[in-house]
Amino acid sequence: MVFAKESKFLKQVEEIISSHICLKIPEPVDFFVAIPTLADESVFEIIESLRIANIPDGKRVSVVVLVNDSENTPEQMKEINNKILERFEKSGYCKGISICGNLSIYVRSLRNIPQNIAGVGFVRRVLMDEAICVFTRELKKTKSQSAIEFLKEKFIFSLDSDCTVSPDYFERALEFLEKTKADFGIFLFEHRLSEDPKAKIAGILWELFLRYWRDSLKVAGYPFAYYPIGSLFVFRGYLYPIIGRISLRKAGEDFYFLQKVLHSFQVIDIPAFVFPKAEPSSRTPFGTGYEILQYISGNESRLKYVWNYRSFKIIEQVIKGNEPEEFIKFLNSEPKYKLQIENIRQHSGQNFKRNFVKWFNPFKVLKFLRFLESIYPKSPIDSEIQKLINDINQQNLLDLSLADEFFSTKENENFEVRILKFLNILRTFDMKISFLL
Repeated sequence: MVFAKESKFLKQVEEIISSHICLKIPEPVDFFVAIPTLADESVFEIIESLRIANIPDGKRVSVVVLVNDSENTPEQMKEINNKILERFEKSGYCKGISICGNLSIYVRSLRNIPQNIAGVGFVRRVLMDEAICVFTRELKKTKSQSAIEFLKEKFIFSLDSDCTVSPDYFERALEFLEKTKADFGIFLFEHRLSEDPKAKIAGILWELFLRYWRDSLKVAGYPFAYYPIGSLFVFRGYLYPIIGRISLRKAGEDFYFLQKVLHSFQVIDIPAFVFPKAEPSSRTPFGTGYEILQYISGNESRLKYVWNYRSFKIIEQVIKGNEPEEFIKFLNSEPKYKLQIENIRQHSGQNFKRNFVKWFNPFKVLKFLRFLESIYPKSPIDSEIQKLINDINQQNLLDLSLADEFFSTKENENFEVRILKFLNILRTFDMKISFLL
């Protein structure tokens, strides 16, 4: 049985290696840091941030930056890529530079990628495939009897080029993944807000929306309430061949990758920080840059209105095993889902609730939330977040000794001041629950 499992795993690894684009990153590596970048000169900030981060004793880190563009990338952006590569070339990073003996930085490029596959999903796949290739080459030089066990002790860190990290980034990841024996970790995050006044408010609102969505699910008892943000991921190397390569999607690849992970592996929050930039961008069809661009272009309602908090209270009832009227209507509108639940009920016996929650994955939760919009219309973000914070307070999930200050908003209170108050509460809440192992 053990041999069969190992044999299947080696076959999965070989499928990756046989079709991957080799970046020629040398081994040995314990922490492989994957950073895709497209016309983003802030990539030098993440390099400096990682350079000064503390590295656990004996661990060897390879930071791999992959500069990329497609055949349809505007010439102006390609020229920025050229300047980035020239600067890296002068620094020696294109050949690989070892810093302090245990951190090395490598810069590679993929240019004029065919449009049908170009995008962040493709570039992340190339980088993660390379990590498996590097780990496997090292494995072949060791006396390890198990590829699975060997790759369990190797880690892939996924970042974006517009991020920086806290000094304990590597240390906390190893500490908490080892302590819990978890396979996948998601770092805390705080956006670095724009100096432009309108873009700053958009950045606050976008981060508030993300936290409102995740934390409302968390308070509702949803077990898969994690941030599906690719720049926050860290995971054991053996996980990647088992669940399959990351999607080639131009955006949203991280959402679907995490959803596959949640079905089979333990996921935890890591109490160290990634600091993404919150600036307008047109590089991807949705996400931080896109939402901020929409807001400053006049489409403010996208961020000022969010799902009604009553929708999350309905989800809470569903998770508890009840079938409120709204959920029955949802199933009637989705015959395929209704049939799936009937099959689960028929074959699960006493395990129905566990199997149902596994079926009720983040994608289906998202679809249900969108369905509920027709029953409970979207509402102003500050009023709905106040309801969430009330629940957090009433359930004693966070010490809100200054609650009155936060709940007593004055009519003439500056909107930015009010939403920053709420953001700080939810940031504190996320920090607290990240320590609850």
